[in-house]
Amino acid sequence: MRLVYPVPRDLWIVKLPQTTGATATRRRSPKRRHVLDVFDELVSFPELIAHENFHLDVVLTEEESVRRFDGRKRWRRRGWVTVERRLLAVHETVSLRNLADYIAMIPIGMPVEFLTSDLADALGRPRQLAQKVAYCLRNCGLIEKVGARGNAILYARVSRD
Repeated sequence: MRLVYPVPRDLWIVKLPQTTGATATRRRSPKRRHVLDVFDELVSFPELIAHENFHLDVVLTEEESVRRFDGRKRWRRRGWVTVERRLLAVHETVSLRNLADYIAMIPIGMPVEFLTSDLADALGRPRQLAQKVAYCLRNCGLIEKVGARGNAILYARVSRD
């Protein structure tokens, strides 16, 4: 089974005018997404990673998100609602075919035993994402819990002899 998952590396936000005669605004989103952001979704089915017939292709794209104002909806976005997403370009495709591809995402300089905060620092990503990576890798048998340091779980790579 092959799953293709797009990750918008570069996102342009286009806001349609609220009044007639005005022009739309376009700006670049400050968020920069990465291949590792696929773990936001993989956390829902981490056991599937270890299945021998599962292949994941992460496509890094450039997209436009077109939004219009609807004051009655989306209070978190202050009334702006996404009405359309447009693909502008495909930058790169990263194929994850087997468990070795997933374990290769852990940087080489990691200590033998590590916390998710260590993983977050090494990846240069937020700790919340590092926790999702660790959860997925633990459920598919690539890393294991070896203890705790305070309230934090201590992990180590599983040796494949």
